Order: sequence, then C-alpha cells, then structure tokens
Amino acid sequence: MRLLWVAFLFGVWQCKSPSSPMSPPAKPIEVPVAKLALPYCPVCKMEFGTYPIADTLRYEGKLYGFCSLACRDTFTQRRGM
Repeated sequence: MRLLWVAFLFGVWQCKSPSSPMSPPAKPIEVPVAKLALPYCPVCKMEFGTYPIADTLRYEGKLYGFCSLACRDTFTQRRGM
C-alpha cells in the first residue's frame, strides 16, 4: 500500500513539475472544457480551471485533455496505444 501511495505522489509531482524531463513545456491548448470527456486530467485528476490543457487525445470517440505530455503518454501506455 505504501508503494502505491509513493507512486501516486511521484506521478502528481511529475505533472506539476515545469521542468520535468519526461515532458517538455507545451503551449496550452485552447479547447472549451465542455467539449472534453472529463473536466480534469484523467491521469492525475488536475482540474482544467486551475491548470491549462497541454494536449488532447481522442480515445473511443471521446476527447480527453491532459495537463502535461507525460500524463498523455501515461494514458496511452495504460491503454496499449
């Protein structure tokens, strides 16, 4: 259980880190939150009212927004894309 908690915190820290080596800074994307499947990043749960949308991806007919490229990559890896 403790290992899962550490992994979760590390994942959230990576999303918030502006100089994360896994995701170079991305220009925010102007997408109305109402057009997204979720009003938050599906990987780390950051709300888009607080954080900008770094990238989007269409999956199973739905448009998902991500707070960072690292979160987008995690999402695609978990789904075998």
